[in-house]
Amino acid sequence: MLQKFANAYKLSQSQNNADLFGAAPQSSEPKIPSLKDMEKWYAESWIDEWYKNKEQTAEYKALGLAMLKQVFDDFVTNKPTAKYIEEPFSLKLGDYTIVGRLDRADLLEDNTLAIIDYKTNESPKTKNKRDVDQLRLYQ
Repeated sequence: MLQKFANAYKLSQSQNNADLFGAAPQSSEPKIPSLKDMEKWYAESWIDEWYKNKEQTAEYKALGLAMLKQVFDDFVTNKPTAKYIEEPFSLKLGDYTIVGRLDRADLLEDNTLAIIDYKTNESPKTKNKRDVDQLRLYQ
């Protein structure tokens, strides 16, 4: 769902570039999809099957909507320049290769990237060695 939102935003950024013949774009501001669009995509991707009861389902659904509002407000306030969305990567460190996917990477004013990692799961109650190693990699 956030990928759909970010892709729509990124597409609006690319549409604000000059066309093949050098004509200026119609507007200089990328169009942020509406909160209503976000809520619609959220509802379309919602799965009711993983919750203990109807009360927990409603609680988590409301929590998700509140989080979406925060993401939306952040986009409106900061208007990021999304460079990569769901971009695969491979990083060789000594004998190890780490592979994964960037949720989003924004281009900053100084030409560096800010990597955004969307987390949707709760932290595990107990952590085994693999969980701890993964958390260290994220840090």
